[in-house]
Amino acid sequence: KQWYQRRVAITAGAIIEVKTRAKEIECTVDVPENTNTNVDTAKVGETVTFTCKRGFGRKPPLFDAPEEIKCGAGGEFDRKPAPCLERIKVYPTLKYNRKKNSVRITCPVPGNGYDVNSNVEFSFKNAAGKEVDVGGKVLPAFANKGKINFVYEVSPIPMAFTATCFVTNNKGDGIAYGSKAVQPQKRKKYRLRLCVDTTA
Repeated sequence: KQWYQRRVAITAGAIIEVKTRAKEIECTVDVPENTNTNVDTAKVGETVTFTCKRGFGRKPPLFDAPEEIKCGAGGEFDRKPAPCLERIKVYPTLKYNRKKNSVRITCPVPGNGYDVNSNVEFSFKNAAGKEVDVGGKVLPAFANKGKINFVYEVSPIPMAFTATCFVTNNKGDGIAYGSKAVQPQKRKKYRLRLCVDTTA
């Protein structure tokens, strides 16, 4: 415990030393919505763990993992906890072009709360689950049948990989996500048949 001394002057002229306990330093934090955490204070050196409620989650790298923040000596947490976003599962589709050895990955999200200007992120992992760069580019989003379609094109396809899309809604409190496996396409082989004229 920390102690300090304070001298208090008395009207009679005598001086008395008063020993006072210093207030312990605490960190306070605004608890994000949709978490299972109710604690908003911690002492120096302590950690607070934030977990998202069922149906809510963060974007990578904390998509499904709990997050810990630590109270520092200065009375502040080392960072703000990431918000929990309402998650909507979507199902990307693939359109291959065998001649170009390319693929278009389309991520369709509901039009309610999303539009063509919503923030979209695509990530890619190889068969070992490691983040990889597959090249390619994001194509313009478009609306169709009540859904907003976000498109990423890879050309040529360098390897087998899994593509994942994340789209944040316009209010910033929800996220649509989905994954799809991509395989390089083998070109069709054509056999030449020798025709023999047997009418002669």
